[in-house]
Amino acid sequence: MELIVSSIYSWLHNNANEIIISGVGGAFLLIIIRFYKTISRFMKYLIKNINKLFHRRSKINKISDESPIVAGDSEQAIAIVTNKLPIVPYPTTTFFHYRLTDAFPRLDNGITEFNDRRTIIKRLKILLGDPLTFSSEDSRPGFDSHPIWWFRGTYNLWIDRFKVLSRRKVLINIDEYVVTKLIVYKSKHNYRDFVYVECAPDKPSGAYQHTKESIEREVNEYGFCQEEFSLLNKRVITRREYDEGSTLVSGKPTRTIGAKLRSRVLTTYNFIIAAKHSPYNSNTFDKLSEVYFNDLLTNQIDFKEFLKWMLSLERNPRDMWND
Repeated sequence: MELIVSSIYSWLHNNANEIIISGVGGAFLLIIIRFYKTISRFMKYLIKNINKLFHRRSKINKISDESPIVAGDSEQAIAIVTNKLPIVPYPTTTFFHYRLTDAFPRLDNGITEFNDRRTIIKRLKILLGDPLTFSSEDSRPGFDSHPIWWFRGTYNLWIDRFKVLSRRKVLINIDEYVVTKLIVYKSKHNYRDFVYVECAPDKPSGAYQHTKESIEREVNEYGFCQEEFSLLNKRVITRREYDEGSTLVSGKPTRTIGAKLRSRVLTTYNFIIAAKHSPYNSNTFDKLSEVYFNDLLTNQIDFKEFLKWMLSLERNPRDMWND
C-alpha cells in the first residue's frame, strides 16, 4: 500500500508542470465554450427579432390604403389562419353557400330579388368580404385558393377584391359597377347556389371619345360596351398609357408608376357570382350562357327561363369528390 502511494506521489511530483498547464487549458477551454454558447444564444435572439421587424414592416407595406371588409361572423365563414394566407376551410361550393347564407339569411329555397340600392351594397359587402384569397397549399379536389368567381359566357375570373366606391357604385377586382338588381338563387343542392347581378350604364371615364355609333357596334358584337382605363392619382389615363408605363402631364413625359387599372360598362350589363367548382364553370356554360345573359338584358326571356337552363347544367366533376 505504501508502495502504491509512494508511486502516485512520485508521478504527481514529476508531472506537476504538465498537470498545471492542462488544468489552466481546461479552464480556458471551458470559458471559451461558455462564451460561445452565450454569443450563440444572443445571435439567435437578435436574428429572431430582426426577422420579426422585417416581417412586421412587410405586412405594413402590403396593407392597402383601402379599409378591408370583413365577412360575416358565422363560424362557417372563418378560415384557419396561418402566418401567410389563410387556409380555405371548405370546398368552394360549401364555402360559397356559407357566404351566401351569411349575406342573405332566412331565405327559402328558390329565387329572391333585391332592388334597394342600400340593401344591395350591404349584402355584397358580406358576400364578397375578406378573406377572398387563400393559401394554395390545399390541392384536394374541390378546394381552391380563390373559391368565389364571377361568370358570363367566356368571361370569367376569380374575385379577390371588393370595395364600396360610393353610395351607388362598387368595385369588384378592377371593375366598377352601378348595381341595380340582385337575384339570389338558393338551392336545396348547395353546389347550385348563385347570385345574379344586373348593372346600370355608367358614365364614360373621359379617357376615350365614345360616340353613339361606336357604343352600338360594341353592343351588337358583344352584348355590352366596356372601357378600360387607369387612374394616376386623380388623373384619368388610357389603358395604352398604363401598359406602356408613361403618359404626358403638362406636356412632359411622366411615368405611370402606381396607376390603378379600372374598367366600366357603358351599357346595361349582367353576370353571376358563384363557387369556382359550381356547374357554371363548364364548357357548356361558356359556349351558351352569353346568349341568355344578353336576352335577359333585352327582356327577350324572363329569369325563370334562364334558371331552367342553368339547372340543366351538370354538376362539376371536381365538386363530386366531396360527397
